[in-house]
Amino acid sequence: MLKNIIQFLKKEKQTLSVAESITGGNLSSSFVSESGASSFFLGSVVTYSKNSKIEILNISSEDLQNNSLVSEYVSKNMAESCKKLFKSSYSISTTGNAGPKTNDSVSNIGQVFISVASKSGIFTEEFNFKGTRKEIIEQTVENAHKILYKNLIK
Repeated sequence: MLKNIIQFLKKEKQTLSVAESITGGNLSSSFVSESGASSFFLGSVVTYSKNSKIEILNISSEDLQNNSLVSEYVSKNMAESCKKLFKSSYSISTTGNAGPKTNDSVSNIGQVFISVASKSGIFTEEFNFKGTRKEIIEQTVENAHKILYKNLIK
């Protein structure tokens, strides 16, 4: 899947940026571990904290207060803001709760939102993964590839 994404981006001369929370850099790492990533990968941000989402991605504090950090709203805003920040063709974001505990009363362990922003709009999917913290993060990266691929090859 990853190789197909990279081939598409290179062939179509499209670019990608990534905004990560739950995956903590793992999604970006999957792209840059491939040869020739500099031809399509513009950069990424790991906005793990609420404050980093405000300061780096310009998501308003009020919006974050009115929406859980683990929400479709935040995921969409992360992807859209990252796309603008890097001026990329596509951007993908991940936000979720990998456990083993939850810091809020809204999200469940394993709840994840993944969004892709492109010139045609923003697409988001919600997941409820099971497993250890590491397994939830791995499942998030794997599904992020699937969602990105699905949005590239429309």
